Amino acid sequence: MSLARSTFVVLVSRILTLFAGLVISIVATRSLSAVEQGFFFTFLSLAAAQTLFELGITNLILHHLSHARAGILAAVGMEQRLVAIDLGVATREYATRYYRGAACLFFVIVGIAGAAFFTTSAHAAELNWQFPWLLMLAATALSLVNLSSYSHLEGFGRLSVSYRTRIASTVLLIFSFCLFAGVFGGLTSYPAALLIGNGYAAWSLRLACAEVDRDLGLMGRVSSSRINIGPEQRKMAVSAVAGYISANSLTPYAFHYFGAEVAGQVGLTMSIFGAIATVAIARTTAEAPTYGLLIAEKSKAAFQTRVRRTLLHSGSLALLLCVAAVAARQVGLVLFPQYAPRVLDVEGFIVFGLLIVANVIVSATGTALRAFRTELLMWPSLGAALTVLASQLVLHLSPVHCMAALAAFNALVFFPYAQHLLSIKTLKI
Repeated sequence: MSLARSTFVVLVSRILTLFAGLVISIVATRSLSAVEQGFFFTFLSLAAAQTLFELGITNLILHHLSHARAGILAAVGMEQRLVAIDLGVATREYATRYYRGAACLFFVIVGIAGAAFFTTSAHAAELNWQFPWLLMLAATALSLVNLSSYSHLEGFGRLSVSYRTRIASTVLLIFSFCLFAGVFGGLTSYPAALLIGNGYAAWSLRLACAEVDRDLGLMGRVSSSRINIGPEQRKMAVSAVAGYISANSLTPYAFHYFGAEVAGQVGLTMSIFGAIATVAIARTTAEAPTYGLLIAEKSKAAFQTRVRRTLLHSGSLALLLCVAAVAARQVGLVLFPQYAPRVLDVEGFIVFGLLIVANVIVSATGTALRAFRTELLMWPSLGAALTVLASQLVLHLSPVHCMAALAAFNALVFFPYAQHLLSIKTLKI
């Protein structure tokens, strides 16, 4: 599949994700009370703790598989081909074991910790949140398991198959959530819909991965070696933990210190801008598997050009969409003023927009760096997390001011540092 077509498929998926985020946010606002909205978005933030169990391994798996694919395609003899196939099989086996174990640990640890957290709320006795939380855990654990298959498809060049599955899963999620929210309402609607969407994805991915294995000669093979991702993953783990704190601690922080209603405002606003980031980073996602191929082929100029264009495209799109979101807020609340208490004010939207632009350009640069199969961004990631923790636990800033501090750090420290590292690594191609 051509890069343009791959980018288009990913962009369609990301636009659908943006649409899904908007639909879910609107339906949640209409079908939930202000307190339930706070619980709902706090559910999402705590469930995002799956990143603490994924620990950044997906990028490493993806790049190992892309190198295996490059070896299979470039092999000049059976011996070289078998070595590349063995790398692909070993990576697949490692990924399967890892994600299944991570899903089990997530379900138990986050389940218990989340239950303890929600019982501290003044509104805990008013709502039936226990069963929805259990469904949320199950659906998120299944999404962790599915990551193994998504990375398998994308690493072996089946990006369109992977994203068609994502598209179908997202459509199922949207329709199921709208149906359940309209018929039943309450906190159970979204977790149940998410479980249906991820269940379909698991079935579809299994069939697609079997086809890839048949085509590339991996079917039925058992690796004679084991890959050693551990050292690099430990570095990635620091970035993953720091990333979770930076991106997902704000809603629980608002829930605990400012109340469920404020958490609902923060969560809804973050949902809108999170969808924007997903669309803006589409080209980066589409091109990530090609970086490993260019590095393996020693195509330095092509690598530099592709990274530069991707960075410009992603950053510009993020800025445009964030400006549109601020404008849409102002117009929307003129037409529907009753929803003003459900979202942050215009200052909050501007701050979140600046944060998303900074995050997108950092993410695009980090994706290119990780194509070298090494993790070099753990220290600035840790710095970003410490900035957030200091803003919350030491200075006790408002949620908006916490995000303003993070946006400044990412734009003025994180991005320049990542660009410097990328220039150094590129010189060695």
